[in-house]
Amino acid sequence: MHIAFITTLAEYIGFVISFIANMTLILLISTRTPPNFGSYKYLMLWFAAFSLWYSVIDVLAQPSMHSYHNGFIVFCTSWFKYDPILAPIIISKL
Repeated sequence: MHIAFITTLAEYIGFVISFIANMTLILLISTRTPPNFGSYKYLMLWFAAFSLWYSVIDVLAQPSMHSYHNGFIVFCTSWFKYDPILAPIIISKL
């Protein structure tokens, strides 16, 4: 198998696992958390929501990084690479 296919497949599998886990976590935190947790409940909700948002952006942009000596560049490998306006915006959100 080609390495690009394997990495893309791993990204999609990771997205599905992350989506299911974070949605389950959000559901459990919002329905089953005891009242004595207080503000910690909202911290856990924000952490799960941010993780969900990051996994969605990651699977949409499919960022790749290339480094050489002291420099590096991050670029899009998804269909956003053809859009000169959206690609930098989405990559900057990662």
